[in-house]
Amino acid sequence: MGNGINDAKLRAAAVELIQKISTDAIISEFCGVLVDYVARFQRGEIDESDAEETAAIPKLALALATLAMVPGNIPKLQAAGGVAPMVVLLGAIAKMRTCPSQEELMATLASCLNEILSSTNHEVIEKGALFDNLLLVVNAVAVLKGHSKKANACAAAMKVLRTGIAKCPAAYALPIQESGGVDAIATQIRLHPADMPDLLNNALHIYTAIVKFELRGVVAASSAVAPGELPGARRGSLSGDAKTALATAGGAVGAAKKATDIIQRSGRQLIIALEQLADTQDPVARAALLPALELLEACAQSDEGRPITSKLGAVKCVLAVLDAQASQPEIVAQCSRTLQAIVTANDVAKVVQRLQAKLDEPGTGLRAAPNDDATIRAVSDDVKKLGLLMMCGDFSALIQENGGVQTIVDIVTVVEGAGSTGGDSAARDDLVRNCITAFGRAAGAKSHHISLKVRRSAHNF
Repeated sequence: MGNGINDAKLRAAAVELIQKISTDAIISEFCGVLVDYVARFQRGEIDESDAEETAAIPKLALALATLAMVPGNIPKLQAAGGVAPMVVLLGAIAKMRTCPSQEELMATLASCLNEILSSTNHEVIEKGALFDNLLLVVNAVAVLKGHSKKANACAAAMKVLRTGIAKCPAAYALPIQESGGVDAIATQIRLHPADMPDLLNNALHIYTAIVKFELRGVVAASSAVAPGELPGARRGSLSGDAKTALATAGGAVGAAKKATDIIQRSGRQLIIALEQLADTQDPVARAALLPALELLEACAQSDEGRPITSKLGAVKCVLAVLDAQASQPEIVAQCSRTLQAIVTANDVAKVVQRLQAKLDEPGTGLRAAPNDDATIRAVSDDVKKLGLLMMCGDFSALIQENGGVQTIVDIVTVVEGAGSTGGDSAARDDLVRNCITAFGRAAGAKSHHISLKVRRSAHNF
């Protein structure tokens, strides 16, 4: 229960059952016990050393979290005075050095608060009618900061922060930052780059929500900015009206600076997570790729941020994701936007020039040593990189203009000629395969007329 029931059918069945057994009297009874406990705790009548008293709280928290799964119970819990004390208790437990079932207790309380937030409209949340939003943020962040190794508790605290900032960014974005949430979240990404995809997904969505709030705060009235669109200060697809609004108010600049700040403090952890999840097939882990890529894109929108992303190795990392997730259109599109923010036309030209040099270098190039596996693999790596860049429409045209496509055609010609005299070679087969893939990716990104004058290959693809 600590992190909720995620299976839709199971959850629906559970809600139906809970709805049948949750009477007003039961809700009132549990809330009364909670209110009394918190009041005695605040008076100093209970502390962490009182094992008998604290041992009863996990069951109470679980009961309240279970009742909160039914949306219709939320107003009843609030009317009975049982909502706000949960926030206070979460903070009190987080401040304890230890107590019975501490991790389970924090996870259950955070899960209960998440259920309540999820079932409440943003107007009610924004007014603070449920509880003190600032206190919830401070206490949830206290769980992350004070109990970073208690994974289940941190996952539940992360989830309630994500729900809060998604429902009401105005009430959550700044408090998360001011309470040390950015660094606390970075710690969780470092501890769990791949083994807890739900935690990672929530963490990254909190980061992107902070960046987007910076943008929305300035251009909230502009319908030209889509909810999920990140600033396009360097390159972007915002409409003319949105660009004018952003330029006038400085929203894009502010959002890019915010993203840069986040990347400076957690960029290495982010890159490690992307590297480990690049080829994931897990839907939850795959969902975490998008906000990670969005953060890198937003950071690279500023002149200060772009070199930071480059030094972190973001280009190599994004290319790996693009290669592994080539069948996922949404991820491919985001990879393309991220690369176009980080990589310049000059960078693309250098990749083409390096490939041309590896082909034509006297004595050591592919033309001079067409059967040398080390040379073939070096060329193959650059061909693969060029092919991935060709999936980005703007880069496909740049590569064509700089002679990149013709260079790949020349490579195929050289390799095919070597294949007729040099025998079988796995490295050569991989190179030809990468060349063919590059052509396909170029065609998929933007139509180019490519004339291939090569002999039929005897290789199997």
